[in-house]
Amino acid sequence: MCSPKSCGGLGIWDLRAVNLALLGKWRWRVITRGHGIWMDILLARYDSLFPPPHLGGRPSGFRGISIWWKDVSLLGGASVSSFDWFSKAVTKKVGNGSSTAFWFNHWLGDMPLKDLYHRLFQLSEQCLEVVGNMGSWAHGHWSWDFRWTKELSVAEFKLFQDLLQVVTQAPTLGAEDVWVWIHDPSGSYSVKLAYLAIAGAEPALEQISLLSWVWKSWAPSKVIVFCWQLLQDRVPTRQTFLGAALLGMLLTPCVLYMGTSWSQWTTFSLPVTTSPFFGINLPGG
Repeated sequence: MCSPKSCGGLGIWDLRAVNLALLGKWRWRVITRGHGIWMDILLARYDSLFPPPHLGGRPSGFRGISIWWKDVSLLGGASVSSFDWFSKAVTKKVGNGSSTAFWFNHWLGDMPLKDLYHRLFQLSEQCLEVVGNMGSWAHGHWSWDFRWTKELSVAEFKLFQDLLQVVTQAPTLGAEDVWVWIHDPSGSYSVKLAYLAIAGAEPALEQISLLSWVWKSWAPSKVIVFCWQLLQDRVPTRQTFLGAALLGMLLTPCVLYMGTSWSQWTTFSLPVTTSPFFGINLPGG
């Protein structure tokens, strides 16, 4: 029922997906440094919003917080929200690196570096550091400066070499870090596009088919519904029942007395089901 009309559905909005899309709008406002009394209340209640809660990566966890704030932080109640639909749809465009968490933010690849190199993240002394503080410029060249809690083993050093091959993007002086919503060319969050991303539908790419034309017709509603059933092979016919749950539908001959003489007896058929969905074998039984 919630599928697009062009795909054979009724186009009814999924309320759960709508709720998640609206919660995503609040999360977008939080990570993009929105302004207002609501933001002042959050800062007064939770002190710091860094690392941003869009990954559910707060070191203090979620104890003692409101249900609304947990929903905004985790979107859907997932215990590990770094793989949720919102995190996949946002990325951080690094400028000077002053507001991008090196390990927590999604700014390189398909996932945060803390998930891609979890062992190195555990050994790092710079878990909460931003990109701009993870190195320095010297003679026009950017150099990374990683600090570890212990000397790296051979396997860990190989991971570190792999990490250096990934973090080839250096901060840009004079530019600000910005969040980008990948489903919109403008990079701004949209509730409608978020809903389509959650529901798994392609925005503005409806298939040109008979189904899409049926719902745009000026015909009476009963005719439209019948045409939709016909195109979806949902017309309640005997063949449809045989292919669905009524596999045990049989026509059983019965005798009915229509008068006072034997010539007025007649024979007709009654449906008798042996389907387990009904639990009866005779009409009216």
